[in-house]
Amino acid sequence: MICDALWIERLMWGSDLSVMGYEPLNNLTAAFTLIDHGLSFSDHEESTLLAGTAVRVFF
Repeated sequence: MICDALWIERLMWGSDLSVMGYEPLNNLTAAFTLIDHGLSFSDHEESTLLAGTAVRVFF
């Protein structure tokens, strides 16, 4: 998995939100379900991927 190769601290989650609204299998709910239940992230890894890296890079 890319997270193992690059470390979670070097990744941030993003989406093409305008497209996600039109593709039922790839909507925002499905994306968060994958992160919450399908990838076996710890709470720290999930928080880092969804917000921590972006906060560190942009703010």
